[in-house]
Amino acid sequence: MQKVVYCLTQALEWLGAGAKTATGYGGFIKQDRHPLGKQWLAINQSFDEELAAMTEAQLIMAFSKDFNATKAHFEQNWQQVINVIWKCHEETINRWEHSKDKNPKKAYKKLIRARG
Repeated sequence: MQKVVYCLTQALEWLGAGAKTATGYGGFIKQDRHPLGKQWLAINQSFDEELAAMTEAQLIMAFSKDFNATKAHFEQNWQQVINVIWKCHEETINRWEHSKDKNPKKAYKKLIRARG
């Protein structure tokens, strides 16, 4: 299996994939060889850690009263934000479904819709 992965990696880096590789499309490069690869990993990792560290009160505020501002702030990465929030805070978010307070309920509904 390791040989198959090695051969496939070599072929994709050397030949690429698709019809327009000669014009620069469909080329592949290992992330650790890309000049921005390690920087992007660091940015993504800190981004995920920041979302994971949000308190329940911060989550409720960000996804109820401040929902539009939160969405505008993360517009480029909105689906990633939603995925990380659900991955890290699913148990907390699910508790909001039956909350007697309006903001947790509102945040729950908006996060359910955003998740799709």
